[in-house]
Amino acid sequence: MKKLRVLHTEWSMGWGGQEIRIVSEMESLREQGFDMMIAADPEACIFKEAEKRGFQTYPLTFDSPANPLTIWKVASLAKKVGADIIHTHSSKDSWIGGIAGKIAGIPVVRSRHISATIKPKPTNRLLYGYLPKSIITSGKIIAEQLIAATSVPAEKVFAVRPGADPTRFKPNPQHREDVRNEYGIPLDATVYGMVAVLRSWKGHCLFLEAIEPIMKGDESIYVLIVGEGPVRNIIEEKIEELKLTDRVILTGHQSDPERFYPALDVHLLPSLRNEGAPQAVPQAMMCGVVNITSDGGGLPEVIDHGETGLIAKAGDRESLHQCIKTLEEDPDLRAKLAAAGQKKALESFTFERQVAKTKEAYEFAIARS
Repeated sequence: MKKLRVLHTEWSMGWGGQEIRIVSEMESLREQGFDMMIAADPEACIFKEAEKRGFQTYPLTFDSPANPLTIWKVASLAKKVGADIIHTHSSKDSWIGGIAGKIAGIPVVRSRHISATIKPKPTNRLLYGYLPKSIITSGKIIAEQLIAATSVPAEKVFAVRPGADPTRFKPNPQHREDVRNEYGIPLDATVYGMVAVLRSWKGHCLFLEAIEPIMKGDESIYVLIVGEGPVRNIIEEKIEELKLTDRVILTGHQSDPERFYPALDVHLLPSLRNEGAPQAVPQAMMCGVVNITSDGGGLPEVIDHGETGLIAKAGDRESLHQCIKTLEEDPDLRAKLAAAGQKKALESFTFERQVAKTKEAYEFAIARS
């Protein structure tokens, strides 16, 4: 397809899976000859990261979606830089970018990253049905929910599950040894962990409550929590409340998660709600680490329960406890599921496949403009 000039817009100020996905795709497409740009708040993490990586960045504050001045600024910017596509991501910038695209005569691609419920109301039919030429969701389940709620034609919705780079995410005994030594974890310990932004709905506290009885019965079990976020203090309080401070380690944000997965024996993502199809799960799979997830959002389309991992009921501590207990008591099952998960990830969840599907959504939008 033609190499395009794509202007991304992003209202989010944080740094998590959504923002990492945007910048990673921008880098991949830039390597393929596309011109990738972004408009965002100059104080936003994604703005600073994109600037650091050499992308053309445009400072813009997305205030009210009804502010005509902001809409005019985005329309003018898109025309000035010669954008072929405006690619929007969050609620406010999708309203502003969507209307701006209509004014400027530039096709809009809307990404839907999370699985929060979309209500069947006229404003959502406008936001998803009229403004964008194509829509990217981070999984099939989110796509189906969106189509059902808004009556958007299925052909314009592209379910693009996140993938991982197998040259970066792979089993690595040296990483396993280095990380464990760095954090004082015995090499023969069993380590359960989460690699995720510390948000309330990711389920960190539920995980700690579910594993606490097992840890109390076996002092060789450790927990490694990789990430940073707004509920760190709540997680720290939970660790103290459960009296697990000696064997639960918070690493803070890490820019090289590929070092940490091999240090784990089991990776968990027991999200309570909002979860799309996250990057962490296929990354762990490629590293040969078994996953326990919840059935929230798009997680069940990544893990096949009992075949490539285990799935607990979202928000159910006892269900999660039983999944952890099953893998703790059966190391052979743990190894079997990990091997099957790695095979599936290499076949179905590659970053190359993710970027190719994103290009399909761009091509569709251009063809219908």
